[in-house]
Amino acid sequence: MKLVTLSLKLGMATLALIACVGFPFYSQKNANAADETPAAHTVTIKGYIRDAECPLRYKGSMKPQGSCAMDCVKKGSPIVLLTKNGELYIPVDPTPEKDVRPLLMPHFGKYVSVTGDLMERGGLRAITVEEMSEVPDNQ
Repeated sequence: MKLVTLSLKLGMATLALIACVGFPFYSQKNANAADETPAAHTVTIKGYIRDAECPLRYKGSMKPQGSCAMDCVKKGSPIVLLTKNGELYIPVDPTPEKDVRPLLMPHFGKYVSVTGDLMERGGLRAITVEEMSEVPDNQ
């Protein structure tokens, strides 16, 4: 009986040692893979600069109407670029430390053309705002 208990303890200690030594290497390998930045490619996207909430709640919501969308943004709702086919993009500054909102606010509610790097992760899409100009929404 003592031999079985000793073997069991030795086996558990060996398993614990392997886990302690192996797990950090496994974690570091996976952390490095997660930190890799995917290659971004430059695109031009046209759409409305508006709040994110209404298009997410109401699928028919396109161009902002009235002051509701602006009120939402002033209260903290994210600003998005909404294309005519319903795709949402999060506009971001090319420099991660900078806030893009001051650049977007003068164009809020307008149909714009944005050129920048497209980034995607987990179903979210973002575009760096390298160039932006208002364009007619009949294009």
